[in-house]
Amino acid sequence: MNDIYRELRHTIANSKTVSYPKKAKSEVEPLSETYVNLMVNKVCTQQIGLSKPLAEGETPTAEIVLGYPGAGKSNVERSLLKKYNGNLVGADFDEFRPYDKRVLEAIKENPLVADYYCQLPLALRDNMLYRTAEAQRHIMISTPCIDINEHPKKSLEAIFGKKGYHLNITYVAANKHMCCLSNITRYFQALRHNIEHPEEEPIIPRLVSFQNHDFLCGETLKKINFVVKGISQGSPITMQVVDRNNNLLCDEKDYQKIPHVIKAKERQPLSHYEEKRLSFELNYIAESIQMLGLSKQEKRILSEFFNGRLSNHQNLAYHKFRYGGR
Repeated sequence: MNDIYRELRHTIANSKTVSYPKKAKSEVEPLSETYVNLMVNKVCTQQIGLSKPLAEGETPTAEIVLGYPGAGKSNVERSLLKKYNGNLVGADFDEFRPYDKRVLEAIKENPLVADYYCQLPLALRDNMLYRTAEAQRHIMISTPCIDINEHPKKSLEAIFGKKGYHLNITYVAANKHMCCLSNITRYFQALRHNIEHPEEEPIIPRLVSFQNHDFLCGETLKKINFVVKGISQGSPITMQVVDRNNNLLCDEKDYQKIPHVIKAKERQPLSHYEEKRLSFELNYIAESIQMLGLSKQEKRILSEFFNGRLSNHQNLAYHKFRYGGR
């Protein structure tokens, strides 16, 4: 494993340099309000129309999937879709990005600008929440962090609680360094897919710096404290904590333990399965860099992560990895 890690750092340092046309956020012209309203109405109406009305006496549920970016929320989402036979309105921010065709065109020239285009995804997500609550449909919200009971008017509890909803939260607990690594792997998977399959709809690549990832992780944990407080005060919330494979770790029956279970899982040494996954991802990233090269910005982001954060001896999950483990 140490050899794989050293080889990857060498590959990053000596990668061929590629350049992308520069684009600043200030250069992104907003969509017209008319277009945004038309698209929001079309998408929301279609999604809600495809869902089934609730049976008489059935309580509407907001299934909220929380966890660090790259934690493995997709496993939980698939399980929930199966549980509800697909009868869930979806409100996943990332899934709304492709509706903005500017993103799909821009990433062909510069894959690092996807986050510049948030106008339509934000409008879609927010309207999906309000309109689903009005229509009394089950909804699934997947996000790193979102207000549960923090804001008196705009929180999920305010939007859905007043409409008689039950909030069921599934939190995916995982080591944030492994989550960040998964995001990097997915970035290269998207790049390679777009090159190898130019005839298909492109996958939107997103390379998040560790600083931004760390900020999101901190915000995610703050939300958990609000959730636990809400449960203790009798809010209509149930919660379970699962690992990356969607195995139950604890639930709201012992809500006081939830923050401690999450932190313990984050610091837990890697399992044999996780070590194998780590090895695969490091090799995949090295292979991708050799194939594609790196821009200066990509090299900076990867260097900061692999030369600093990942090898930090205080990160217990990687302790034996750094000091001569397998």
